[in-house]
Amino acid sequence: MCTPEKTIPRATLLRTVIAAAVYIACTLAVMGLLPAATLAYSQAPFADAVRVLWGGWAAAYLFPAAAVISCFGASNGWILIAG
Repeated sequence: MCTPEKTIPRATLLRTVIAAAVYIACTLAVMGLLPAATLAYSQAPFADAVRVLWGGWAAAYLFPAAAVISCFGASNGWILIAG
């Protein structure tokens, strides 16, 4: 039988490791797509990477929409975890 004393710390550690792995993978992908000179002066490297992959329409519409959805999900998570 799983107890909260064992399950919650394991889940917290696992989710932290998964989030760190996703963050590192995304950062490495941006570093692989854009030259160092572009990254050095970029104010929005992820948007620049999206522009390289899918064009200007994705950087203007798709990427900001994904950011809004992500922020909404994070807000919901914080609200639910506070309860």
